[in-house]
Amino acid sequence: MMNILYKLTKSNLKELESKKFILEKDIQKLVEKNTQELFGLDLIKSEFIVGEFRLDSLCFDNESNSFVIIEYKRDQTYSVIDQGYSYLATMLNNKSDFILEYNENSDHQLKREDVNWKESRIIFISPSFTIFQKNSVNFNDIPFELWEIKKFEDDIVAFNKIISTSKEAIQKLESKKSSIINTVSKEVEVYNYENHFADRGPEIQQLYDVLIEKISSFEDFSVRGFSGGFQIRKRDKIVTIWINLRKDHLFIDVVKKGFFGNKKNIDEYNWKIDDPKNLFEINKTKNKELYQYRMYNTDNLDYLVMVLKQIHETKISTW
Repeated sequence: MMNILYKLTKSNLKELESKKFILEKDIQKLVEKNTQELFGLDLIKSEFIVGEFRLDSLCFDNESNSFVIIEYKRDQTYSVIDQGYSYLATMLNNKSDFILEYNENSDHQLKREDVNWKESRIIFISPSFTIFQKNSVNFNDIPFELWEIKKFEDDIVAFNKIISTSKEAIQKLESKKSSIINTVSKEVEVYNYENHFADRGPEIQQLYDVLIEKISSFEDFSVRGFSGGFQIRKRDKIVTIWINLRKDHLFIDVVKKGFFGNKKNIDEYNWKIDDPKNLFEINKTKNKELYQYRMYNTDNLDYLVMVLKQIHETKISTW
């Protein structure tokens, strides 16, 4: 997809001139200062050395409790597949090093059992990817994300995620060819639409489809699979909506962002959902506050969508 940005001046459009990133390091500095804004990740370590590799940015996703590696590239000759699986294999073979690095750079202490290794992933960021690189990750079970970054005049920066459209699984094609893919695939899983509904009845799938169609118009809307279902994400991720798949219903969780990986107590956030029908139950623990709803049918669909939209657009000024 070609990024063309325009500046509007008195009803006239002027195409913004694109600018080049001189150094790969320039991209890295920009992203590392904004990992939370861009991806909802905490930066743990820049230039983390483990084994024979130097990882550009080691991050942690406090919502999935998993490590995320970010790599920055200006060179288009490298193999995304080879590098990605090599880095993930290194992570899985050196788990204690990653936990130690986290503990040395965070106020919160992790134990091995606290980490969700299944949702480990790598984000590649580059001004552009070749057709070969894009096609090489066009599978539904690849734990990688490709993001193209473009810079324009007036200090405007655009990010564009390369979306996979394939229903093929790399494990089926590569299992006999690459032991490293097999090794990583045994511990790392990519949760997507196909594998989530493979063993569930059509009623739950239809209920999810109806709901997701209704909320897909939300601003800055995206969906990411996790082990129990799907996560509705927004760029700033002030609150997060989780759609958990159950045998006969959808279990919807709304979590205040104040809980995950920060130093502030949840009570500092004077926020609650506007739910006059009391559709959601409130469950509050020492460290977090959950709003929960069990969706068995579409009887309250329009009202539910109205509440979820309000949640999705919530801003908390104290964050």
